[in-house]
Amino acid sequence: MTALPARRFGAAPAAELLALGGLGAAALAFGALVAVKPAFAAAALALGGAAALAWFAPVANFTLLVFLIAIVPYGLQNQYSLGGGHDSPGLLASDLVLTLGLARAAVSLAQARLDRRTRIVCLALIAFLGIGALQMLHGLFEARALSAVGAEYRVFVVLGGSALIAVSLLLDPGTRRRLLYGMVVLGLALGAWAIVQWTVDIPLGEEQDVGVREGILQTTSGRGQLQGGLFSFPVATIMAAAALLSGTIRSRAGTGVAWAILVLNLVGLVLTYERTFWVTTALGLLLVAATMSRRARIRALFWGPLALVVFFGVMSTITPDTLTAARERLLSLGSYESDNSLRFRLTESRRVIEQIEESPVYGSGLAASVYWGRPWEGVLPTERTFAHNAYLWLAWKLGLVGAVLLVGAILFVLIGRAPPTASPLFASLRTGAKASLLALALTSVTFPAFTLLSASAGLGLLIAFSVVPMRWR
Repeated sequence: MTALPARRFGAAPAAELLALGGLGAAALAFGALVAVKPAFAAAALALGGAAALAWFAPVANFTLLVFLIAIVPYGLQNQYSLGGGHDSPGLLASDLVLTLGLARAAVSLAQARLDRRTRIVCLALIAFLGIGALQMLHGLFEARALSAVGAEYRVFVVLGGSALIAVSLLLDPGTRRRLLYGMVVLGLALGAWAIVQWTVDIPLGEEQDVGVREGILQTTSGRGQLQGGLFSFPVATIMAAAALLSGTIRSRAGTGVAWAILVLNLVGLVLTYERTFWVTTALGLLLVAATMSRRARIRALFWGPLALVVFFGVMSTITPDTLTAARERLLSLGSYESDNSLRFRLTESRRVIEQIEESPVYGSGLAASVYWGRPWEGVLPTERTFAHNAYLWLAWKLGLVGAVLLVGAILFVLIGRAPPTASPLFASLRTGAKASLLALALTSVTFPAFTLLSASAGLGLLIAFSVVPMRWR
């Protein structure tokens, strides 16, 4: 047997020597930074940890992103942001998590073989982000506040970026299943957050994305309307219902968790006292029942009414005033002629349409404002950058091309034939995702689901779940 030649000291390949040299230099630089600027060293260490999380635990990174966007109030994030504070938007923790997650997703998607539908949606979202960037420059050239321009563009980046990250995770069977566990954790956390806000009676935050708004219009009882999680309760409710109706959850523990997510988020949905969300969630649940198997439809016809009777029976026993206010609020749908909220939205929409007509193709740019008031309530005209109708808002700020890219991608996902899936459970979750996406699309006529930060990450996840063909490799 021929002996292998001994490896002499110093004969390591050049690549290994360069790597060792680079690590040594990095260690020396970090040690010097700790001695001179400890705060910078801590920041560098945190950045390295965040990068490691995004690369080696991408599902945990994405779950953290959705948690920070959908549950953690913006004001709390901004309080501990880089350069942020009261009335001073900064670099949020979610910005860092999103950026690092997008970097990994870009590498993953560049190496993946995407089917035609997924590729079309991804390209549409990338083009949408590009037009958003141009409109951000448009807003800056118009000398609008950098903080306002950046805040609006952040919504687009989170929406499109979350969708692209979720696509990269759903393409791989391993990360796909872990993502399901992450969604379960988020669903439970969201429902628990609803109970905490209501029980503690957290006051309404400045961004109106947390707490309880005092008073309920057109009711004689009830202490307020829950705001934190407003756009996420319908999604969690529909997704949990789809999983339960499918009959594909095999374990008792899994079934119990799904029921917990459904009940907790249904409670949160009721406590919002928003009629639009109630109606669109009901339509989403009907769509789930109508598009699933015959056995699932029978299960829905039997268990659906029974579960609602039990749910509202328990609520009427525990909090009768809450149920009374909910009934009065729902019945107020018939008095839309005297509804000031409807008049408010119609007046707002007319003013926004006037702005769209001035520049329908190129748009008005991010942070554009419109001047109007509500004389019937004694509210003087002021400049507003906000609009409740998300479709008009998109056309106003981005122009028709930008609006069509996002809305067209969502419609393409909704009306397109469902791609194949690896398991019945994921097939049911896709049905729930499409029903949730439809519910939010309908809601966006009167509530800006497509243009609010708190709803953006969830929307991206729903788009990805609805379009990716989840096959086994």
